Amino acid sequence: MSLAKLTAVSTKTLSLLLERQRLQTLPSYSTNAPGSNVGSHGSSLHYPQIKRNLGQLRVGILALEAKEGSTAEAAKLLRSQYDRMRAMLWEEERAEIPGLVFILFYFYPFSSAPALCMTLFP
Repeated sequence: MSLAKLTAVSTKTLSLLLERQRLQTLPSYSTNAPGSNVGSHGSSLHYPQIKRNLGQLRVGILALEAKEGSTAEAAKLLRSQYDRMRAMLWEEERAEIPGLVFILFYFYPFSSAPALCMTLFP
């Protein structure tokens, strides 16, 4: 996925999250009325689309980092935005959406034949 597409998906996802938060402050959405689209913590409005978008972003960010390196400014900004948007979800929703992991490659300095190792940090 291109950087432009990743940015567009990120922007759309943030808009959906902010709209959902705004709607939760309205009296008609703040109660569990019969037939309403409200979960135990508030509106589940847009959640399926938000979940799909965050999944696309996660895959795209990891691919961008693999291609350009995790120190690329665009990758760092998108990673930060992903983490902030994920934090805007309810705990139950957040549990369904994996976070990004840092992938570090390094060599063992004391080995007779340096071996490439990969470490994951949540």
